[in-house]
Amino acid sequence: MSGFFAGAVRVEDVDTILRRFRVRIYRLALAISGASDRAEDITQEVSCRISAAIVNKRDVRNQWAWIRQITVHCAVDALKRRETTELTPDLAAPDPNIQRALLVATTLGRLSVEHRTILALSFFEDLSYQEIADTLAIPIGSVSSRLHHAKIRFREEWEKED
Repeated sequence: MSGFFAGAVRVEDVDTILRRFRVRIYRLALAISGASDRAEDITQEVSCRISAAIVNKRDVRNQWAWIRQITVHCAVDALKRRETTELTPDLAAPDPNIQRALLVATTLGRLSVEHRTILALSFFEDLSYQEIADTLAIPIGSVSSRLHHAKIRFREEWEKED
């Protein structure tokens, strides 16, 4: 397959692609932003960017990798635009142990956007170092270093909760 935007694109194709990836986009946006309202805004922005790319017939080899990269960039940009990046724990978390989920969200909220993003890609998306490097357009050594430091910062912040 040469790419999913090759050839004539119909409105139905755009809708199908957006429906197919919406939940994954939202879940990743939520993991990075930490708040459902921000995740919805990010998901909408990603949808607009995807629609524009489809209309422009951009050729893409791996749909989810490309969409994931757009999602990460939109989420990071949205957080950087905000005056505060403190997370608001989402009470509608699917985790049956809501107290632990709230503590994790609160702890993540005290981390930098960079640390939150790398942890989300590693733990929530379960990406390899190479996939993270490709998504963030950074060397694989930087992934290893950033992930190491993010884990240390998370552990330090987690221990403050005790």
